[in-house]
Amino acid sequence: MHRPNPLTPFNLYSVRCLTYVIAVQACLWALELVAAESDTCSADLPDTCSGEPQKGKILGYVTPWNGRGYDVAKQHKDKLTHISPVWYQLKLQDGAPYLAGGHDADADWIADLREPITDEEAVPRIVPRVVVELERPQEYLDMLTGLKADVIKVLAKECKRSRLDGLVLEVWSTWHALGLQQQNFALLKAFLRDLHRALHRRLGFDGEPMELILAIPPPVPAREGAKPPITLSQFQQLASFIDGFSVMTYDHNAYGMPGPNAPLAWVKANLEFFKPAKADRRKVLVGLNFYGRDFSRAGVRDVLGHDYNASLERQGATLHWDEAYQEHTLVYKEGSEEHVTYYSSTRALQARMDLAQEYGAGTSIWELGQGLDGFMDVFE
Repeated sequence: MHRPNPLTPFNLYSVRCLTYVIAVQACLWALELVAAESDTCSADLPDTCSGEPQKGKILGYVTPWNGRGYDVAKQHKDKLTHISPVWYQLKLQDGAPYLAGGHDADADWIADLREPITDEEAVPRIVPRVVVELERPQEYLDMLTGLKADVIKVLAKECKRSRLDGLVLEVWSTWHALGLQQQNFALLKAFLRDLHRALHRRLGFDGEPMELILAIPPPVPAREGAKPPITLSQFQQLASFIDGFSVMTYDHNAYGMPGPNAPLAWVKANLEFFKPAKADRRKVLVGLNFYGRDFSRAGVRDVLGHDYNASLERQGATLHWDEAYQEHTLVYKEGSEEHVTYYSSTRALQARMDLAQEYGAGTSIWELGQGLDGFMDVFE
């Protein structure tokens, strides 16, 4: 999640209609062109023709700063294939890589997650997120070259020491921003391949090889004119060995303008990007947001479930379902100030779950503690 810049005064509805209707209609138009060229009920989309949608992986993130997520994960562990606590940061100290954040690791909580409810029940795999936080651009290149072996050793050692089932690596956005994804893809691929091999040589708690999941921005960017963070060829090369891709298909409204968090047409456009990959689509985990954003003349703020419930109770608050975006919009006043809140709902989540299953993809949730109590009912 990235906090948008403060807003200048505007009419919320006018901007919303002007900006997002045009953007969503553009996505719809592009998808209609794709559909005109190929039958949607084809070998490329077997799940839509068989009548039996394939259920993919379901990964849920948990953050230390939102303790409710730990309880939600335990309560609904039977609905999740993977759980990713956001614990670790990869850093450098005196030129050597190390992992910070280990103080957040909770072995007792992991043990609770791995306690099966029934003898037949598969427990979720624990794959903590590791975000790479280096100080200088050159260091991001160094981790792919001279420091590569040391970085991989640090990550694999922690997975073994803490009896983890692998990890989620978040660094691709920075690689892309620094131009490494475009100019040094061979180095990126070699680093990820070697890290994957180091993890796969070790077994997780369930006796299966440890997994490497890569967090990536949406390949169809929300911001018009932005360079795609990954090409189809790059995805296909990485998908030949990487176990999953956590795709951040949310934050469409992260650039200071009011609008939906993840308009359905944009989510579908991102799934269309992966369509030629066929079998590798099962490794795609479509991002679902359990948070929202509130817009007013005063600025923008992130909204969690308890904030949303409080706003719903305000006198005069109105809730609207937007058919084009497939999201709910809440309008209310705080004093004389008008607010527009875009927040998820079970209906919105179900629409995105259905879309992911249609394309043979899985889902990833950011993050479990932020939503309303009923959100996990979608994952029955």
